[in-house]
Amino acid sequence: MTDPSKSLASERTATTNIRRIFIVAGFSIAMLVVQGLGAALPDTVFGLFALYIVVAAGDQVFLGRAPTAEAVDRFQAFGYILDITFITIVYTALGGAWWMGSVLHTLISMAAFVSLPRARARVVAAFAILAFIAGLFVQAAGFVPEWSFLDAPSMQGNYMLALGAAVLGTVSLLSGIFIQVTILRVISRSERRHRFILKAAP
Repeated sequence: MTDPSKSLASERTATTNIRRIFIVAGFSIAMLVVQGLGAALPDTVFGLFALYIVVAAGDQVFLGRAPTAEAVDRFQAFGYILDITFITIVYTALGGAWWMGSVLHTLISMAAFVSLPRARARVVAAFAILAFIAGLFVQAAGFVPEWSFLDAPSMQGNYMLALGAAVLGTVSLLSGIFIQVTILRVISRSERRHRFILKAAP
């Protein structure tokens, strides 16, 4: 007999995973357009996009083998962490694209609070903050080649800029999570109210 909670979790995670593939493919096309407009981009960035699409497609294949809803949730949490790792590597390689990481890490963390148990979503959010800060200071320390992405200021050797970006990015991420959690609480309260009305109605 099929576990309904496992089926529901698998369906939700499969939908999320397909969206991941389409988002990365769309982002790859956008970066090609940016390059076509004259922005210098390292070839490694497009190699990373191609690799990630293959990995996400592999996730889709193995998703159905998770035996329980708990395993499916763990799988999805791993997928979010994989997303954050991939995005951090990409914008760290680009150098001047650290602002992009702040936005994308926030969006991924908000998605985690929608589709995962609260404890796992917190792990994803904590990883997003640590990865964002690590990427900034890797750039500031000069561990990656310097690329001027869309004329954004370089982080290389500028630790004050890295610190300021880390603070602003962290506040942005926490604000996004707070808004998402507040929305979920409002929805949950509304659902409880409607259930109470339905039970009380003759």
